Amino acid sequence: MKPSIKDIAKLAGVSVGTVSRVLNNNPSVRPENRMKVLKAIAQLGYRPNPFARSLASKKTYMVSIFLPMLNSEFYSYLFEGIDNVLSDAWYDSSIYPLFSKRRLMNYTNPNAFPYQSDGIMFVSLIPEKLFEGGHVPTRKPVVVIDARSEIYDSIYVDNIFGGYLAGKHLLEKKGNFILITVSEKASPEFTSGVFVQRRIGFKKAFDEAGLELPQDNIFEINHSFAEAFILTRRILKSKQFSLPLNIFAVSDILAMGALEAVLERGLIPGKDVNIVGFDDLRWSKKLGLTTVRQPIMQMGKKAANLLLKRIAGESFPRREIRFKPKLMIRRSTGGG
Repeated sequence: MKPSIKDIAKLAGVSVGTVSRVLNNNPSVRPENRMKVLKAIAQLGYRPNPFARSLASKKTYMVSIFLPMLNSEFYSYLFEGIDNVLSDAWYDSSIYPLFSKRRLMNYTNPNAFPYQSDGIMFVSLIPEKLFEGGHVPTRKPVVVIDARSEIYDSIYVDNIFGGYLAGKHLLEKKGNFILITVSEKASPEFTSGVFVQRRIGFKKAFDEAGLELPQDNIFEINHSFAEAFILTRRILKSKQFSLPLNIFAVSDILAMGALEAVLERGLIPGKDVNIVGFDDLRWSKKLGLTTVRQPIMQMGKKAANLLLKRIAGESFPRREIRFKPKLMIRRSTGGG
């Protein structure tokens, strides 16, 4: 027989109303009572009936997540952090990729399906760029992740500081300096500006050192492993750049492409070519890639917790949470 709310209340030593408030993420529950209820739920293996719960509370227990693409390990990490928090609150999520302006037009209508959920997340997208007047066409709570909004709660990493860390580290090396970045000119409304910020931070390190990064040493490509591989292969064959080379790629995907081209040539990472990426994805450590780590899962968890507070009715000024990145030094720049 499945446990009921009454069973939870009896085991936790609280009222049925308290259990109900915990299940609905009501902020009025005292922390000690919330802990008792959660322990009883875990002990009994209780899972609420989502349909009955929705009818009783007039909530959907769903969160809609908008993002610019799907095939990214970065988003896998981020969703893991988001889902860990949402699952604990018995929430689920639906993902809506915005591949084109045509798809975006589907979501300018306030009656569009994603806005029927209890809350909205925008990942690597800025609502002010997407919607007329800058506002999402819904009164539901909105949280922005991996980008900064002037209107909505925002959780992001300090990308300028991250680029600066990469620049400072590579400037300790001798040789030519290369920046491989991502063009954000094609569809500016679907960009968050993070690659531009990393580039700004990288150049800031050069400015501090009284050096200039020549425009010919800056390469803009699509966010693609293959393009980074082909570009780096071309750079290594060029007479324009002599070894040693120092490459900052504004994402680990690009850095891995560059690293593969270096290995193909039989060159030694960390000696002939130094490479720094940005993200610290799952394969980065295994490949010995020096990279700027951003706390991706933590950002997801923080965003989900913040959105749940908004959904529960907590009122507070717009929050902006900026995480500090950390440089992880590995073999690709001569580390251990």
